[in-house]
Amino acid sequence: MSSSSISSSSSSSITTRIYSKGEISTLPTNDTDLTSAFSQSDYNAVEVDDDNRVSQISNGKYSILLFKNKHTEKNSISITCKMRSDRAPLYSPVYLQIYNKTSLEWETINSNNSSSANTDFYLTANISTNLSNYFDDDYWISYRVYQQAI
Repeated sequence: MSSSSISSSSSSSITTRIYSKGEISTLPTNDTDLTSAFSQSDYNAVEVDDDNRVSQISNGKYSILLFKNKHTEKNSISITCKMRSDRAPLYSPVYLQIYNKTSLEWETINSNNSSSANTDFYLTANISTNLSNYFDDDYWISYRVYQQAI
């Protein structure tokens, strides 16, 4: 069985955050928290764009990181994730998705299918239209990064 490890650092202008990670056999259709909540050291690792990372290892399944951020208003959304994987995205793409709270579906907003293994790359997205699709009534948004270990 092959294994995959994705790691990330992520930043955005937020007031509250709930991050989780997991190894799963099927991608979730909703934005329910994953099996492992981030520890304080995990939060510290993703706070700044440096070489500190949060890792998620997977054996033949999906490696997934889920980010939930609470904003103070429904303003534009800017997401930046610095990624690295020991499985080349060239062979197993890495996806950045945002949860549409109106359609209740995940939307792919960026992906990487060209990087080599163990090489840094960024997944970024800026959303400034149809913001009510992505914010709930309390100004929470959810986005995830995942890769299938194949």
